[in-house]
Amino acid sequence: MVQAQKWLESQWHNAKERRAKVGVLHLTEQLEGILDLADFTELWRILIYPEVEESKFTIINIEKDKIIKIVDNVQEHLDSKYPSEKRATITGLAIAHGNLTGSLDLSAFVNLEELNCWDNQLTSLDLSNCPNLTKLHCSDNGLTNLGFLTQLDPNKLIELIISNNNLTGDLSLFSRFTNLKYLWLDSNSFTGSLASLQPCQKLMWLKIDNTHITTGWEYLPESLGMICCDGELAEQLKNYSETDSYIGSFYNYQTWRKDNQTLIIIVKKINEAKRMLNNLSEALLNQTLEELTDKALQIFIFQTEEQVKELRKQLEQCWENKIQIPPKQN
Repeated sequence: MVQAQKWLESQWHNAKERRAKVGVLHLTEQLEGILDLADFTELWRILIYPEVEESKFTIINIEKDKIIKIVDNVQEHLDSKYPSEKRATITGLAIAHGNLTGSLDLSAFVNLEELNCWDNQLTSLDLSNCPNLTKLHCSDNGLTNLGFLTQLDPNKLIELIISNNNLTGDLSLFSRFTNLKYLWLDSNSFTGSLASLQPCQKLMWLKIDNTHITTGWEYLPESLGMICCDGELAEQLKNYSETDSYIGSFYNYQTWRKDNQTLIIIVKKINEAKRMLNNLSEALLNQTLEELTDKALQIFIFQTEEQVKELRKQLEQCWENKIQIPPKQN
């Protein structure tokens, strides 16, 4: 059991301005004591997960009607709206704003191409039989891990919007989705560098505001146009801010690239050096394998020759024992 305020500090340490931007708070582990949410001025929902016992702690400085205890009901909704015999024919599923809770199992929707389940209280997704999925919108839920991404075809996914969940870790898992065009990761606790997104060479719009990512601009793909960010990254891009009537404020990455060609060239040289090292390592490895193969073959031939010699001796012995010269008779 964790002290409530210590848990809060561990999740949002030294980040008062970020706390003020949080819309949904996920309570996923057992807390005790007082949980003071005075800094979370924009908070509109607190999700308390089934495994958390509310009586062990007290929440203050928040309206009671914003506190929601999650009860698993999403599968009941699917059963009532989507009969089992029809699920295989469905290519698009929209269950947003449904106040649905718990684990969403879509393994029977084998031809699903687009899923929109945002603004619910879902805690996990099973997409194990959804190889055709191209668009996944699951923001504003209670997802705590990205395991469902490993179930998808990395060549088909082009839109991934997972904003405002309870996700952590670096961005390495996203590097396999090389055809992504839209990637929204904002309002999660992601860390590390943007360098992991370098393979996403078709990326056009990236949202990473209200995360813990602070480095790696220069590694982003040339295709990228719009970036939404805050904190240290926004400070680096403050001269490239723009506003659109539809999407609001963003930073123009194309303009930044033009003004920072020195950095871009250095990255290209680093990548080229890495490729050369990889090729050299592979060549050395192949050479080593060839040498090992030759040695192994020599040992095998030697051992085989010795075995043949021994077998010949045994065979000769057998013949000597079987064919005996009869004694001379007087």
